[in-house]
Amino acid sequence: MTNTSRDFVSEVKRKGEKRHEELVKFRVIAEVADPDDQITFYQLIEDIVEKENAVKEQLSVFEQSGEVDRTELANQIEKLEKLAEDAIESARERIN
Repeated sequence: MTNTSRDFVSEVKRKGEKRHEELVKFRVIAEVADPDDQITFYQLIEDIVEKENAVKEQLSVFEQSGEVDRTELANQIEKLEKLAEDAIESARERIN
């Protein structure tokens, strides 16, 4: 893997860790919320988890792709990250 590819993978993983920290905060808030709000909060959390899993799956494909042109894979990962980040922002607005 080239340095550029390693840097890309490291950056995606770092961003994933930050999103995971947000997810943990949302779970804590959901646990102490009113029962009606809990349902909504857990649905938001599940949506984020699904998007984050899609990022991880695509990153795994990227890492296993060898030294072929990875531009399209990198673009797909960035789009999936954007979806996950948007879901977190939406949840942040609804939960807080």
